[in-house]
Amino acid sequence: MFDAMMGMYSYDVDDEKYTVLHTVFTMVHIYIANIFLLNYLVAILSTVYEKMMEMGDFAFKCNKYWYIERYLIAFKDQWGYTQLIVHAPPINILLISLLTSIFKQDAMLRAANLYSLANFWVENLFFIFYQLLYELMLVPIIYLRMFYNVVKLGGYRSSHLILFWVFCGPFFLLYGASIDIYYYVKILCDYKLDDDLQVKMEEEDQKQDKIVIYNEIISVLKSVLFIFQQKQ
Repeated sequence: MFDAMMGMYSYDVDDEKYTVLHTVFTMVHIYIANIFLLNYLVAILSTVYEKMMEMGDFAFKCNKYWYIERYLIAFKDQWGYTQLIVHAPPINILLISLLTSIFKQDAMLRAANLYSLANFWVENLFFIFYQLLYELMLVPIIYLRMFYNVVKLGGYRSSHLILFWVFCGPFFLLYGASIDIYYYVKILCDYKLDDDLQVKMEEEDQKQDKIVIYNEIISVLKSVLFIFQQKQ
């Protein structure tokens, strides 16, 4: 039947009196075959999509559960050992500097805090330099644009404003760029939270993580039961 729908037969007509009838049947066949093959393709894609969605959802929940189970215990640590697992390669090669402090909790906490701050500022120095370079590139453009606006709006009657901007404009723009960088660095320095608020947030996060884990376990067990029933 499938071969027939694909047109895998001879189109030759031995008797000429059946030529018209053969042409009509061929046209009807082509019309019906296209509809059949299109529905067949839709059915295949729908079946594959349903199976992949089911398997993908189950795999996602399993991987998420394994991730939470692996890292949740580490994030509960209060002595800085979390730093040993949260950094991705190749930055984690620098964790060698913490090996001398892993045997004492107090020393590990201090070393981990210093390493965390150092890593934070090393990463952000690039963004500070990029922001400064970007604003310095804009200084001549803004300077010329403001000069054009002063001349256009005030004309030669505002010669005192033109002279003021010619001599003081670059310093004013550089001052504005330095103020932007100052506040940018100030925002980056604001990484400390209030102790009580931090403890409260950590407790709330732990409660939410437990709820998420329990819900994920229930979902995984339901998925396993559903797959087991389907295989039977």
